[in-house]
Amino acid sequence: MAARNGHLRVVRLLLKAGANPNAQGNLGKTALIASAARGDGQAVNSLLSASADVGIIDNYGMSALSWACRNGHLGVAKLLLLRRADPLLRGATNKYSLEPGESALSWALKERRHSLVRWLLGADLGFPKHELLAARQYLQEEATSAAGKSK
Repeated sequence: MAARNGHLRVVRLLLKAGANPNAQGNLGKTALIASAARGDGQAVNSLLSASADVGIIDNYGMSALSWACRNGHLGVAKLLLLRRADPLLRGATNKYSLEPGESALSWALKERRHSLVRWLLGADLGFPKHELLAARQYLQEEATSAAGKSK
């Protein structure tokens, strides 16, 4: 709850008191997932320092990195990737489904997060060919659109 509401001081106090950084609450969310979804880099850093697991998937089939990319938080995405978050991790579309979910790049594309798509594409993280092609096409269309608007 403290992480979801952006209470960094409370998060740090709870971690110092021995709170489990990987405890899953409502809908399977951890403090790391909630902080990444909000784009709270300081909380994410504190949780990672307390050994928060970057590979936990919530009931929506999303990791902390998935949420950061979906919501356009490039700095948090970079931080999670530095701590070895798997950009290819795909949970189920939800806890009741066997269908694969979205990768970090897929979320950035789906939500039209231009800076994230550009950065993920340039980071050479091993995305499947069809996702790389979609990302390149998206960036090309964005560039063409921007050029048309500047005329």
